[in-house]
Amino acid sequence: LVLSLLPLFIGTLVAMSVSWLVFPRVHALTLVFGASLIGVGVDYGVHFLATGIGRAPVLVSRTAQGGIGAVLNVCRHKGAVVCRVEQGRAKHHPCPYHGWVYDLHGAPSRIPAKEDFPQVTANPGNYRLKPVELDRAGQFLFVRITPGGPGLAEFLGEASEFLANVSNSLDRPLDEFRSTINAN
Repeated sequence: LVLSLLPLFIGTLVAMSVSWLVFPRVHALTLVFGASLIGVGVDYGVHFLATGIGRAPVLVSRTAQGGIGAVLNVCRHKGAVVCRVEQGRAKHHPCPYHGWVYDLHGAPSRIPAKEDFPQVTANPGNYRLKPVELDRAGQFLFVRITPGGPGLAEFLGEASEFLANVSNSLDRPLDEFRSTINAN
């Protein structure tokens, strides 16, 4: 059994090494940003916020029950970015590629030609957008793509309480600054 698994193990190591050589920046971004809690926005009551962490598109949505969840903004059918609008109000998120529609929890709610996808209609929960960790300090929202690591309060330390107090006075954006930084 061990010898029969050896080619698979070696093949996996080679594939990982080649992947590191071909896509070193993607792997570096995943290592740097994947396990970190990254601030993605402020909860001003919008229904959704589409952003990115490294090269991973993220969608933060208010659920039908009023809670907030975060998912990778990537269609489970063909890998297209589902929501291409930065923020707004929506009851669902349609994928522009083949028209799959996801509800606010990230589960597929409408699939064109669903008879062609019996596995999806039988178990739609298996095809929901991939959830990512979401935490908050007051109204400030933080997302982590790779599970694990310290919680937000531990990660921020004393800044967690400060951000929560500051955000109580925020009811709308005061100013916005965006810039692309070419680094490494």
